[in-house]
Amino acid sequence: ASIAKVSTTQSKKSETTPSSPTTSTTSTTNRSSVRTTSTPSKDISSKQSQQIPTSQSPSNVSLDQSFKQTNTTVTSLQESFDNILSSPTVTTTKTSISSSSPNEQITRPTLTPSKTTTTPIVQQTPSITVKVEEKNKPVAIIPRFYFSDEHKASLSARDTILTRQLRKVQDELFIPKNDKLRSEDFGKLAQLIDLTLYWKAPLFHACVQDAFGSQTTITPDTTINYSQFETFWRKVCKNNHDNALKFIYFLVHTSSLTLPMNRHYLTIDDWDYFIQDIIDTHPGLKFLRDAREFHSRYIKTVVARIYYNCNRSWSTKLTVQELRRSNFLQ
Repeated sequence: ASIAKVSTTQSKKSETTPSSPTTSTTSTTNRSSVRTTSTPSKDISSKQSQQIPTSQSPSNVSLDQSFKQTNTTVTSLQESFDNILSSPTVTTTKTSISSSSPNEQITRPTLTPSKTTTTPIVQQTPSITVKVEEKNKPVAIIPRFYFSDEHKASLSARDTILTRQLRKVQDELFIPKNDKLRSEDFGKLAQLIDLTLYWKAPLFHACVQDAFGSQTTITPDTTINYSQFETFWRKVCKNNHDNALKFIYFLVHTSSLTLPMNRHYLTIDDWDYFIQDIIDTHPGLKFLRDAREFHSRYIKTVVARIYYNCNRSWSTKLTVQELRRSNFLQ
């Protein structure tokens, strides 16, 4: 009876315990694959599962080994290339590397030691160039085209103007006056030779000095003939081509100063003779002629006014350039 009870209990337990289904787990990786199976045992009552690993195929093992080899070769090549970049000379040779694929060839650079040679230092010497002097070639002579203070127009034009002026003076003055001109006749003569009326006194004074010498005293009876005037006027026009130079020439020759006569500037004392003649002959200055004590003051006032307008350098020397730039002679 006891044995029957045990058998019945065992049969009930077997009926109540369900059969566990077969579970299989398969894990595959790049290198290996593992398959696990669990089967229930009929003899053992406890739930135990037996794991059985599956063996790897030989083809997967060979691929894994080839990947490892290629990775190591790539890293070694990268290190070798880094070393090559810092080396002086590099020669590349093709070497075959045993790998999984026999047809694959990788170029591996091989280093060749560079020969260190010492080059001697050569000091550079400055190069000396020797110029061979050529023979002197004939230089073309350029005719003079600028005349500073002599004349602007050509000689033919100047001679034409001078001849016309002398003919007019001879026909209109010297022939009617019996070849004798006094100081009062030089006003008309100045206008005939294209000068201003009030240049008459300096013009007559310079002509007398040229004809009779610088020590000659001028009187009301002093006269000039045509030949004397022609010689004087030709000399003036030859050395003074414009009115500015002629004006300075006349005033310098009437000055009482001992300065050189060939200067091209005027001082304050050079104007006395010129302005005194204007006071004596100008119709608008009749009220001043009798007041002799005011003549010197009037002369100084006029000279100061002229230098204020014309003498831009404030040097008390009125140059020919300053006269040309001003409108004083117009």
